[in-house]
Amino acid sequence: MCQGRCKEGPTVAFGNDIQIYQNPVKTSELLRKKVTEARKRLKELILESLPFFKSNKFFFGNEMSLVDCAITPIIWRLPYLGVNLPKDAKCVEDYGLRIFKNPAFMRSMTYEERSLRELVIG
Repeated sequence: MCQGRCKEGPTVAFGNDIQIYQNPVKTSELLRKKVTEARKRLKELILESLPFFKSNKFFFGNEMSLVDCAITPIIWRLPYLGVNLPKDAKCVEDYGLRIFKNPAFMRSMTYEERSLRELVIG
């Protein structure tokens, strides 16, 4: 390993964007930037969806659907992913808690997934 002194570092691919970096330090800087961008985009998408979370018990109405099954694991992982929602997005956390309390949701997760968040049901 070149420990940051090599002329050509690893090849890194993000989608169709392939780049060769001078050293691993630059590669880690790019990864950090991409992670920050991904967190920001995820937060934006959730905030754009607030009307859906506010208006119904579940995402598209009063009955659970496949959309809820797809969204809920993402909401479960938000703290682990470092995505902090503002106070006006409390409806997203409330939505998640409604589903998290369902025993079937908890049974569907692995031990590792359950450990990503501490659930306090009061």
